[in-house]
Amino acid sequence: MSPKSVLTINCGSETLRFAAIDTRTGKRWLDGEADKLGSPKSIFEWQIDGGPRHNEKLPRHIGICRCLMLIELVLKESRQCKSLQAIVYRVVHGGSHYRDPVIVDDKVLEDLEELVPLAPQHNPVALRVIRFGRSLFPNLQHIACFDTGFHKTLPPRAYTYGVPYDWYTEHGIRRYGFHGFSHRHAAEETARILGKSVSEIALISVHLGNGCSVNATQRGRSIDNSMGFTPMEGVVMGSRSGDVDPGLVSYLAKQMNMGIEEIHDSLSKRSGLLGLSGVSNDVRELRLPEHTGKPRVELAIDVFTYRLAKEIAGARAALDSLDAIAFTGGIGANDFDVRKRIVARLEFLGTKLDKQKNEDNGTETGGIINHADSSVPLLAVPVNEEAVMAKTCSHLIRKHVGKSRVWQPPEPAKTETGV
Repeated sequence: MSPKSVLTINCGSETLRFAAIDTRTGKRWLDGEADKLGSPKSIFEWQIDGGPRHNEKLPRHIGICRCLMLIELVLKESRQCKSLQAIVYRVVHGGSHYRDPVIVDDKVLEDLEELVPLAPQHNPVALRVIRFGRSLFPNLQHIACFDTGFHKTLPPRAYTYGVPYDWYTEHGIRRYGFHGFSHRHAAEETARILGKSVSEIALISVHLGNGCSVNATQRGRSIDNSMGFTPMEGVVMGSRSGDVDPGLVSYLAKQMNMGIEEIHDSLSKRSGLLGLSGVSNDVRELRLPEHTGKPRVELAIDVFTYRLAKEIAGARAALDSLDAIAFTGGIGANDFDVRKRIVARLEFLGTKLDKQKNEDNGTETGGIINHADSSVPLLAVPVNEEAVMAKTCSHLIRKHVGKSRVWQPPEPAKTETGV
């Protein structure tokens, strides 16, 4: 039987990561990313069949949907392109109904449209991409999988808000949790590194990117997550405020005459590292020499790491024991200074970093960054949401996708002379 593959599409408001993965072996034969879309620094990168990594600058007007057309062109460069069987899309919020992967049809799209208010920065983008993907690849199966799905095991004590109970029963107002693919991968990879089964470990995973969250995983099951009803709850993030006093909203509305949409926009797009530093939501830019030492930049990083340490400490209370703390995401796996600042506040848990291992991001030690004297293993785990997406949907693909449903690359357009 010939191998089959899936194309994973993992999009944010300014980024799109994609990978073509062999469903039998889990091996990627295409890997790429479009980053900083809509800005002068927009770039498209890809690697085919383990070859050299290519990159191209993109015009500022190229958006996420147009990137799918670039992916289609890149796919045709691989000898494995005809094994493509389905496209799997990451959707941030599935609400209370969609927790497991689902084959996309018109009814699913209608349902997901109703969930847009729960994740207004993420779900609308995903819906546009799915619709465009269905038109661009009409003979493939299209599958939505949900970032909230990993957290369907949250116990009532973790997902219930202290609000009138009928808000939950009648309107589904509860904590959902996010970054599920990242936290699931961190748990599985941590177990592998420690030589244990994922069902044996108690883990605090720390996803740090433009969005950030802390998760408690007990025996492979998510039991608490710092995000809540929407991805705005929790720690300070790139451009999101994280937790604020709910009284702040009424104060801004009454005393500063701000409308609800303006308040929401400010808390979600102009707060966090960006709002505090006045420079950027990207830690890499805050590290540039021209910004180093600026009081507001230093304050932003200090607030960011302090709030994270507090959240990690709180997550310990959710667990029966603690076998490891794993840092993942673009910042978590690659910024040794952020990890150093956080771990320094957690010494009461017995944590101790190895300076050299931490600065090397664990690349020489299989992800382990703790000192030998640390009573808690510490790890830096590169994010791999795409592998989890493919794995999560594999049973659905086997059950519903026919053997004959594979991609037929379009023929090159013919000239008037027929050449």
